[in-house]
Amino acid sequence: MYCNRCRRQISDNSVRCPFCGNAVMPVGAGAYNNRMYPRVGFNSISLGDLFSGVFKKHEKSAGEKLFMSGTDFTTPTPEQMLGEWQRPWLFFRILIFSIIFIVLCFITAYMFGHSAGNYLMWFVGSLLIPLSVLTFFWEINVPRDIPLYTILMIFLIGGLMSIICTLFFGTVFPILNQYSFFAPLLEEPAKLLVSIIFINHLKTKYGFGGLLIGAAVGAGFAAFENIYYIVNMGLLGNAVQVDYVNDTALVLTNVSAANHVFFQRNLYVPGTHIAWAAMEGGAYVLAKSNVGTGKFSFAHFAGFMIISMFLHFMWNGSTYFIPEILLLFLNTPLHIGFVVIALISVIALISCCLKQVNTVAYDAVRLKEQSRMQNRQEKYSVAAAGGPYSGAVFGLEDIVTIGRDPALCNIVFPAYCNHVSRRHCSVKCLFGKFYVFDHNSTAGTFLINGQRIQPGIWVEVNMPFYIASPEYKFLLQKQVVQV
Repeated sequence: MYCNRCRRQISDNSVRCPFCGNAVMPVGAGAYNNRMYPRVGFNSISLGDLFSGVFKKHEKSAGEKLFMSGTDFTTPTPEQMLGEWQRPWLFFRILIFSIIFIVLCFITAYMFGHSAGNYLMWFVGSLLIPLSVLTFFWEINVPRDIPLYTILMIFLIGGLMSIICTLFFGTVFPILNQYSFFAPLLEEPAKLLVSIIFINHLKTKYGFGGLLIGAAVGAGFAAFENIYYIVNMGLLGNAVQVDYVNDTALVLTNVSAANHVFFQRNLYVPGTHIAWAAMEGGAYVLAKSNVGTGKFSFAHFAGFMIISMFLHFMWNGSTYFIPEILLLFLNTPLHIGFVVIALISVIALISCCLKQVNTVAYDAVRLKEQSRMQNRQEKYSVAAAGGPYSGAVFGLEDIVTIGRDPALCNIVFPAYCNHVSRRHCSVKCLFGKFYVFDHNSTAGTFLINGQRIQPGIWVEVNMPFYIASPEYKFLLQKQVVQV
């Protein structure tokens, strides 16, 4: 096991780290912290952590458990959610299914000449690829508090609402519609506004929820925008054959142009609209809640918003800054670089969300432990293990004195025990520790190991002791009682 503060290895049953003194998180949240992330610490995450579950075999029950998340009966409590979270894997299955579907459509269109294959690939494929990426964000939602059907609703309704907001902003500010370079000023605020509407409606308090809702809005926006560009570049604006006799018209479809748009935009979809909107939604919730995120504030939210806007500006504006000759060689590397930057920023925000969840879970465990401690009492006693009172237990609410004088002692030995002094010794408990005081007895007071207790002072003891003879042995007991 590892300390969640200094990351040094400690024994599995440790309550407090011997190196830094940090209280080790109890089982549940601590199991996630100490066993799943012993290398990098709980507050950060790596690509290996995110994708290590992709190629592992998963039972049917694992998928069923995922799909049941988000209900009142299956949403874990704060102290439980860390131990129940599993590394994402379902998104990869959906992505493979989407690729197989696209390949089959491609075969239908180009081997058998059936145009339905093209249309299925363009329109259904444009929905499946963003959905597979969205599933990844749904799986990494550690709190498991948003059901899948809600995310699908946000994907469809939120994606369409963000497009409507973009069109509305373009109507209010028509100058921004003149150049694609200004598109981020319309699209990013629109996606953020819709994300905030759903975040406030669902009362999301975790950064992971903001990431998920933002990704759902971005995925819907990306899917509908991809379909628009496929239709605009591949199906419209081409030559039209008109039959005036039968009053019909035939649009000549540019299949190659539509395919180019489809493959290019879906290849980059994880690091464009989905990543940008996810960053905006997650950062907004972290800044709004400010629970367990340290110094995360609206300034940090503005920083992630600027990153999204900047990446979107550069994505659309490369044609304005780079000569056309160089653009042929640099366009693809630049776009790949922008995607990588966006994904790195998302992972950085995921680390902030992990820190928030860790703090919330730790606080929940700590409060539960404090409540348990407040509802229990510790009773201390001394028990006779030999002699005339063998088996008797005497409470230590006050000082207990042992000897032969009834006027001075609580535990009175018979007169025939003449080797026990009239007032032999006293026992008390203070702050959970046991102390013995020998009243200058003749035969002495001894620890069970034979060491004599020095007379005249209170001596802390943590083992049985006896007076005069090993026959008169006493045990020190502590009992915890729940009230």
